[in-house]
Amino acid sequence: MTPHNPLTLFTSQLLAVHLQSGNRYFVRQSYERGLTNTQHFTSTNPSHQSTTTPKAAFLISEYADLSRAKIHIAALEHEAQAYLYDAEDPEHLRRLKIAAGQPEGYDIYAPLLAMRQWKPPDLLKAKIKSYIESRLKWKPRGSDDIGAELFLHFGELFITLKFGHDHAKVKLLEIEKH
Repeated sequence: MTPHNPLTLFTSQLLAVHLQSGNRYFVRQSYERGLTNTQHFTSTNPSHQSTTTPKAAFLISEYADLSRAKIHIAALEHEAQAYLYDAEDPEHLRRLKIAAGQPEGYDIYAPLLAMRQWKPPDLLKAKIKSYIESRLKWKPRGSDDIGAELFLHFGELFITLKFGHDHAKVKLLEIEKH
């Protein structure tokens, strides 16, 4: 199964909104799910889509508070591409603007869902159902509602599964591999 990538691209407009909202600190990390996209935008023409695989994909998360950004960067201690930007540093701001321009060969994402309300695609729904039955031992019937909400924690995608009073937080990758 191709890893599900529900995140939106990091753009110049999004960077401007983050800066206007008081977000000064940005954490960059590798984002392997972004490598599986079959379409990405080129820096020379944002409306033109290319079908080549990017050289690398990154996720850039924004923070108004330095301490929260430092907690995130500390969680990435083994991540070679991790970097903490301070937008008040002119060189850092210049590099953030380059990233927001989607440089050729790279796909840069923001920790925002590309859709308003996330719904798992059919293949992922089947994996969730199988995971629930075999790993969690929940026994939903056809009409039972299983809640599935996607969230990010330090750049890692998780799903919160809900069935009645039961809740489970599971890495999306674990479900995809199931």
